[in-house]
Amino acid sequence: MSDTQASAVKEVSASPGRQRDGFEYNPVAPRIVWGQGSAFRLEEELDRLNAPRVFIVCGRSVGASASFKSLRKRLGTRCVGVFAEVVPHTPRDNLAAAIAAARSANPDCIVTLGGGSVHDEGKLVALALAEGEDLDAFRVRWTDRRELFIPVPRQQKIPLIAIPTTLSAAEVVGAAAYVDGDSRYVIVDSGLLPKTVICDPTFAASTPRDVFLATGTNAIAHCVEAICSIRSQPISEGLAIGALRTLSKALLDYAEDAGDLGAVQRAQIGACMSGLAYTNTWLGIAHALCQALGARYRSAQGSLHAVILPHAMRFNFPATEEKQQLVSLSLESAVGQRLPSPRPSDPSVLMEQFFRGLLRLPKRLRDLAIPNAELDLVAQDAFVVWHTRFNPRKVESPEELRRILEEAW
Repeated sequence: MSDTQASAVKEVSASPGRQRDGFEYNPVAPRIVWGQGSAFRLEEELDRLNAPRVFIVCGRSVGASASFKSLRKRLGTRCVGVFAEVVPHTPRDNLAAAIAAARSANPDCIVTLGGGSVHDEGKLVALALAEGEDLDAFRVRWTDRRELFIPVPRQQKIPLIAIPTTLSAAEVVGAAAYVDGDSRYVIVDSGLLPKTVICDPTFAASTPRDVFLATGTNAIAHCVEAICSIRSQPISEGLAIGALRTLSKALLDYAEDAGDLGAVQRAQIGACMSGLAYTNTWLGIAHALCQALGARYRSAQGSLHAVILPHAMRFNFPATEEKQQLVSLSLESAVGQRLPSPRPSDPSVLMEQFFRGLLRLPKRLRDLAIPNAELDLVAQDAFVVWHTRFNPRKVESPEELRRILEEAW
């Protein structure tokens, strides 16, 4: 890190461990606007932010859609540039191209339109425009004392507006990730939080239905890990339980009726709630394993969570039995009448029935082309992901994670 960068960074350390008596909840959240047609309120939000020059970040499929073309036409000369080449997991070379395009356009607002990788890329573009392109200086890492080192950028970023088309919840979280080689790196900064999130089910419905449903499992994993977290507290737990109920019913309704835009909108709201829940609790091994798999194989996070989450729940059950019963009760209250009878007593089996029996999502890692011969490498990658250190059941070695992967394979 250069001297200039060092002066722009302050250290924040965090150690794994249960919260002391009492709790803290930090209400960091964007303005959220939702409803059919709400994306066309974008100009109103730009005026509110005094942002006349807009740069749009999206993927190819969204960039080619009729809804995107209509939105861009409405912006007219206000849109000073578009980067429509985002690919999953925000690889470093793709991110560098987006940064160069944005720097050339000289915007005063970035609009991200798409899924989690799109929102992460937009956040990191804003960070690079403010702080310079050496993003490694700001990534979360472990110190020699096994404390979490979180550099905090200090420069003012241009505002972001997010229009999600999936259920990643990245749009409501002040963090972003990118991959370099087989490794995934995270930057945490409340300054990366969009100023406004616009949830328009018309835009989200343009996402292929199987993809949209799969991304919902990521949001459900947020809920489960927030409820079971060693840092769980009443507000985050309430958000997570409400999100789990909302999401599970909305996903099933949409799986049964592709024309149900109300279900899409409810799922979007549930995803936002899941993100607001986990920003105060951290996560656990479900996310650690899925992030390690995604970085190495570029597999979709939603499909990975559909496979991994029940196995992570099974591993954590001895430490979270009471909390997992809350998960079961929430799931049953939302979709119980459509689950097989009799109900399983094991919450992980209930989750499997929901994912695989009702939503028809992938069952095994082998179905996602994950090679068995490299599970040791994935386990080692996941063991050093920071979520592992906050897991409610202590993970003693990569071998424990390797056994979970083998069961899921």
